Amino acid sequence: MFRICRHTSILFVCSLLLVACTKTITVTIPPVIDLKAYPVSGVIDFNVERTVPAKQNVTHRFIATLQGAQPGTRFLELGSERAVLAEIKRESLDLQAIKAIGSHYGVDALLTGELTASEAQPSFSFDRNALSSASASASVDGNLQGKLRETRTGATAWTNGAHGKWSLGSVSLSNGGLSGSLSSNDKVYDKMINELLRVATQDFRPTYERRKVKD
Repeated sequence: MFRICRHTSILFVCSLLLVACTKTITVTIPPVIDLKAYPVSGVIDFNVERTVPAKQNVTHRFIATLQGAQPGTRFLELGSERAVLAEIKRESLDLQAIKAIGSHYGVDALLTGELTASEAQPSFSFDRNALSSASASASVDGNLQGKLRETRTGATAWTNGAHGKWSLGSVSLSNGGLSGSLSSNDKVYDKMINELLRVATQDFRPTYERRKVKD
């Protein structure tokens, strides 16, 4: 019995010594995509569905998100896809067009993107056992896709996206009366865009990891 307790005490002391000699540090992990590889990137206005309020702000917000993640990144805003293709005398954004854009505008990469959003989708339900109880809600689906291509080769350097569903509000009717809440469409779309941008651009942000090291 004494021998068992003795061995246990030794193990306990060794554990304490290991803990005392170990500390935790935070390690910065570089972003998956480093935009420093592209001194100047061209941006074509994102294709945004008409259902999205302030659609012209989506491209600017995408750029701002990337520059927030990697300060100092330089972008050249080229305008709409139609205007850019007309300038380089091409009919579609194919491989040769990507290379021509790089040569014509002097950009090292080309960023394009698309945001689609559904119309409000209503949903209704009622309690069959209590016909006086019913509820209704509405939501909207959003999908954001982005792509970065090298203009020297036309190769895709990065592509990613994000999608989800956002509530516009709900109402319910019961014996207690009518209750619920409705959100401003502009606020819902603004929240949708912010969250889609955050997820879609995660490859451009550094991440942090806590690791244990010995002194």
